[in-house]
Amino acid sequence: MVADLAQLRSIADDWRLSHQIKGIVLIQGDTVTGWKTSLQDAYLERPGVYAVDDDGHVFVSAGGDRRSGAKGWVVVGEGSSDGGH
Repeated sequence: MVADLAQLRSIADDWRLSHQIKGIVLIQGDTVTGWKTSLQDAYLERPGVYAVDDDGHVFVSAGGDRRSGAKGWVVVGEGSSDGGH
């Protein structure tokens, strides 16, 4: 499934606003599943989880499997000067 980057950014922005916190928001489907201060340890996520940073960069966890976790993070959308919108 190819994600709608604008929708992912909107979900992440809404979550950050409601929680008054900055960082990387993790999204699976259209649900926030977590938050990180830095993008690392992909093995902790299932493949297919999206991560959106404060600048609107979008990554997806890839490789691996549900049991062992993902192998790494892949860039799927660049940020922009207006916070990724």
